[in-house]
Amino acid sequence: MTVNNNDNTYSRVGIFEGEDQMNAATSTWYVKKRRNIESRWKDSKPLLDCVEVHTSPSGKYTLKVTPCAFDLHRNWAYTVGDVWSKIGKEPVQIAQVIRDHHVFPFVWCEDHPDGNDYLLCAEDYQGETVIRLNTGERIDFIEKEAESNGGFSWSDCKMSPDKTRIAVEGGYWAQGFEVQIRDFRNPFAAPYVRVGKDFVQYHDRLIGWKGNDHILVERDQEYRVSDGALLSSLSMAEQMEAGGKTGERETRKLFCLLHSMEDSRKFIPNGALLSHPRANERSKFLK
Repeated sequence: MTVNNNDNTYSRVGIFEGEDQMNAATSTWYVKKRRNIESRWKDSKPLLDCVEVHTSPSGKYTLKVTPCAFDLHRNWAYTVGDVWSKIGKEPVQIAQVIRDHHVFPFVWCEDHPDGNDYLLCAEDYQGETVIRLNTGERIDFIEKEAESNGGFSWSDCKMSPDKTRIAVEGGYWAQGFEVQIRDFRNPFAAPYVRVGKDFVQYHDRLIGWKGNDHILVERDQEYRVSDGALLSSLSMAEQMEAGGKTGERETRKLFCLLHSMEDSRKFIPNGALLSHPRANERSKFLK
């Protein structure tokens, strides 16, 4: 479905191409859930002083993320993403994504190999929403397991430089976080196939891609200050002793380079153990 943006309209396609048997986005339980979410959102108060505006790398599109509060203590559970095109003389709204979570992860993908521009995000914390920015088409995908809270929840996503794969950070309910590599060659074909190795225990934070074959993650490691010994390598008695002495226990940052398609990893020793890493120190590993 192609949307005519000349009259400032936008719409949703509904299901991913060829995946209607796997997608629960049009199922009765999910439609009911979305009605409840949107009804509650209408009773919320937007926190205008917490709005974030993100501009795409080309400058052609913007995403305005607004958190919504449900009580006087300014606690919020939802966020709303308004997507705009700035290509014409006047900005045109492409889509609005009402998300049932206080965090709004997203990633831009302009000049995809198929010739289109995309925004990947999620209206549901257990699903994916992809918007074809240059046409206004939008598709939502929900795992059937999400009905029982068994779907995968994304917390962050990084696009590979060649824009054919994504590194997805997230997890399942009551389980640890992991990084999955998924195929993004066809953005309108979900669920995105997992390719390569899932990294379950090697990271605390996903930083990004280094080339098209490796991802960079960061780990927090605790060390004994007096001799630099890794705390986890010590006996329980030694760990307790180090923890009881002021200044004897220190958390450091360790960068780890992971091959996206193989079960291999490389820790970066030179300059990697940083008590207070700065953004430019991280970014040098991504060049």
